[in-house]
Amino acid sequence: MLIKKIVISLSVIPLFLFSSSNMTQLTSDLTSYIEQHKSTSIRLHLGCGQTYFKGYVNIDYPSSEHTVQTASPADIYADITKLQVPENSTDEIRSHHLFEHFDRSMALSLLCKWHLWLKPDGLLVIETPDFEETTKVVLAQNYSYAQKQVAMRHIFGSHEANWAIHCDGWYQEKFNHVLSAIGYTDITIEKGVWNKLIPNVIVRAKKAANISAEELSLRAKKVLRDYMVDSGDESMWRVWCTNFDKDFLQ
Repeated sequence: MLIKKIVISLSVIPLFLFSSSNMTQLTSDLTSYIEQHKSTSIRLHLGCGQTYFKGYVNIDYPSSEHTVQTASPADIYADITKLQVPENSTDEIRSHHLFEHFDRSMALSLLCKWHLWLKPDGLLVIETPDFEETTKVVLAQNYSYAQKQVAMRHIFGSHEANWAIHCDGWYQEKFNHVLSAIGYTDITIEKGVWNKLIPNVIVRAKKAANISAEELSLRAKKVLRDYMVDSGDESMWRVWCTNFDKDFLQ
């Protein structure tokens, strides 16, 4: 698969703040690419880092926005949160150690957007740190202080850049609950541990059928109620909903 590399200069633009003209050009080029290749399988690899998947459109920030990573194999340089993709155009959306960097409203808005982008029977693949299993490392008595700090980094992020912070924790029960609430089906979970201290979880889910943007929004806002302590959090929930709308509708 040959993909035109689209470069957007970020040298003077903070993270998550791209100029509208640049984003319009990016959206036009990506949409054009998908339209031209709609007879083939369209698979997106979001937040690719230094990993290039053949057969995917690999998308990430350019090297100028990374600290340790010095080169990027990405086909497209972009802010993942501002991508616009035609509905029912994508066969697979994949991300590895990206999703935990988004706050709750943004994460839910992306799950809704991705559901719209996917074709019926399209596949969603997400890998994140396994919050539940990693906390067990921190609380265990048989690990050293230094080992527990590695686990803490896995939970909260590496912190060498503004984007290198983990905003939420994901684990098997949460993935099952949230994805099914949004409307994903055929959810499977795979767990793994790297270097004995770094547990990860990979979830695979499918889009069974089209769901309108309005219905997806209602479902996401219902999920946001899970974070309320009690009825006194109603005003807090409304703020979360406002943030979700901004993220989902942009």
